[in-house]
Amino acid sequence: MSKNEFKKIEVRRKIWFVGPLPPPLNGQSAYNKKILERISVHRGLVVLQTGGTQLGKVWRALYTPWIVLFGASRSDVAYLSPPGQMGLWLFLPTVLAFRAK
Repeated sequence: MSKNEFKKIEVRRKIWFVGPLPPPLNGQSAYNKKILERISVHRGLVVLQTGGTQLGKVWRALYTPWIVLFGASRSDVAYLSPPGQMGLWLFLPTVLAFRAK
């Protein structure tokens, strides 16, 4: 495979970033913000934010897996930052959607 063919394959890959971002500012969201700054130069970046209000968390838990199922491909890369405590159960459908791909 030549270098040009390799570059064409890399351009089609997406990076899926799923996790909480500030506000509110806490250790996990601050770390995720730094990671996002480092990978934001990638053209195929897709950011799906988690966190927020209780209703927002439930809503995101319901629609994020559908976005993944219909938007992600097998060659994509995912950065998943799961919430702690009971929020992990709401995050599980998203993880399963990526696994299904």
